[in-house]
Amino acid sequence: MWGVLIFAVAVGFLAPAILTLALRLLGLAILVVQAVAVVSGVVIGSLAWIGWFIVQPSAARAALKSARP
Repeated sequence: MWGVLIFAVAVGFLAPAILTLALRLLGLAILVVQAVAVVSGVVIGSLAWIGWFIVQPSAARAALKSARP
């Protein structure tokens, strides 16, 4: 009986700490996901920007060639 009471009191004292730790870990996981999303967005945007400047001149040349009589 005393063991159950001691366990209940210990869990009562530890529950806020456990919940706080869980929420902090969840917040950290969300920050990691956001950081990965930002980095991948920057990488994809950079690749698209570089690709645009690679494709644009050849597309312009092709358009000029097809416009000539």
